[in-house]
Amino acid sequence: GENGYDFYLGLGGGSSMDTAKATRAVVANGGELLDYVAAPTGAGEALTESGAPLVLLPTTAGTGSEISPVAILSVPEKNIKEGISSPHVRADAAVLDPKLTTTLPPDLTAKTAMDALGHAIEGYTTHRYDDLLRPENPADRPVYAGRTGFTEMFSEKAIELLSSNVRRVVNNGDDIEARGAMLKGALFGAIAGLTAGASLAHAMAYPVGNNYHTYHGETIAALTPASTLGYNVASDPPRFANVAEMLGANTSSMSTREAAGKAREEFVSLQRDLNVLPSGLTELAGITADDVGELAESTVESQQRLLRCNPRPVTKEDVEDVFRDALHNWE
Repeated sequence: GENGYDFYLGLGGGSSMDTAKATRAVVANGGELLDYVAAPTGAGEALTESGAPLVLLPTTAGTGSEISPVAILSVPEKNIKEGISSPHVRADAAVLDPKLTTTLPPDLTAKTAMDALGHAIEGYTTHRYDDLLRPENPADRPVYAGRTGFTEMFSEKAIELLSSNVRRVVNNGDDIEARGAMLKGALFGAIAGLTAGASLAHAMAYPVGNNYHTYHGETIAALTPASTLGYNVASDPPRFANVAEMLGANTSSMSTREAAGKAREEFVSLQRDLNVLPSGLTELAGITADDVGELAESTVESQQRLLRCNPRPVTKEDVEDVFRDALHNWE
């Protein structure tokens, strides 16, 4: 009507919820979508209005879009994904109903769970909030602000809930108790990872998804062992040793560095148990060593908002090495 919409409702996975968030933003602020995407892809204009109330109902336990201050968009003409990042994008309420997820097939259940687990682990292992440079203007502070004791608490609970329940829901989609735990784990992982900041695995996942049209969650599954749990381990071995224990490893007789390396083994073991995830980028999308240069270049050029959160500095050559490592996580 003449006065616009009374409220907005987003029902579905991450793409559906992000569509609802972006639609509300443009209706409330005017203009076009790309007006609010950061330069150089968009005009970089700031949202000033939230608009009518928005309620989100996720049907997957993965993306965390129901709590995220970002709406991810595909830009087909540039073959990239970008985001509208603002507190005005965040929904007013989220409804987590496990019954809405019971018909999700085993493969999509596993794929979306890997995205949620990625948020939790990346958020737990990124920079502390006070290790990042403070902008001169508080209004310029990024939405990915570094980890705090508060986000760490949510990361830890998310890793516990997701890693201990995903096998149950993949093998029995009607397990309401486990489905509810997965939704809470995805929410907690998003509160942690999408506040503290996603890092290298997510930065690398977007060029893969753009070029090969893969599901985001299975792309995160293929990249996490080599990136978050491989390359980044040297940034803080005691912290990654904690991750290994959260994933279920017994590290009592190991050195700190050995225990940190065990996190990757536990994550790969979890994926293999699920039996519906690709063994690496080659099985995922036929990616070979010949493709890693282009993917690495795209990562470094288009994903600085995520790479700034990575606990280790990365060059294009580093990203190439990680892509090569991610071609095969197991035989």
